[in-house]
Amino acid sequence: MRKLTITRANQAFFSCLLKFKLLEVQRQSWDGFTQWAMATPYLMQIRARFFADTPLRPWIEQLCAELVAAGVAKREGRDLLNA
Repeated sequence: MRKLTITRANQAFFSCLLKFKLLEVQRQSWDGFTQWAMATPYLMQIRARFFADTPLRPWIEQLCAELVAAGVAKREGRDLLNA
């Protein structure tokens, strides 16, 4: 099996998975969002395969920061909001 090279496009795809959750809930606490991500088998499979050396919370934080930087999400205190 060929190993996937993580590119900005791949990382954007992973961020999109989180964006779909934000579209559903519109606003969620950071802890609740992280708990959802940890309970989502597909996200955990992606992490195990491609980001196993990256701690979970920093990985999710990075993906969320990319959504905020792109202007499709925002942080308000301890909450993550759809933008």
